[in-house]
Amino acid sequence: MRQIVELLIIIIMIFIQATSSGVVENNNDTIKQQTVNTVTHIVDGDTFDIASGERIRMIGIDTPERGEYFYKEASARLEELIGGKEVILTKDVSETDRYGRLLRHVYYNGVWINKQMIDEGFAKLATFPPDVAHVEVFEQAQQKARDNKVGMWKNKY
Repeated sequence: MRQIVELLIIIIMIFIQATSSGVVENNNDTIKQQTVNTVTHIVDGDTFDIASGERIRMIGIDTPERGEYFYKEASARLEELIGGKEVILTKDVSETDRYGRLLRHVYYNGVWINKQMIDEGFAKLATFPPDVAHVEVFEQAQQKARDNKVGMWKNKY
């Protein structure tokens, strides 16, 4: 019972934070599309596996691939943020990408992880229509990260 109460409190907190910052639209479709699951394995800075056995690809962001500049740092940061933790997943429009990965926005402890990865310079904006509900938010976050030369932008420009 305690776990259910804690889960409900987390969901309410995330919903309040998300709606106050323009992250999630306040409608019944969005609320119904939220799921909670435990992260079991970090693949890279924008992809991870969950306890149900499914692979998640974070919507709206792209991080370096293996062998590319800042790959290790981005992967390590995602591990630090959500590795082994229970996260809330929400979808935009598409269920999966062409590789069968679930496309989701990720929230942990009231924080929108997709945006945080851009804020900290571990990810870049990546748009794949029709999942573009928050492009403007991501564009602003990326510009701020570039201007402040954080993360991958530190040694560029």
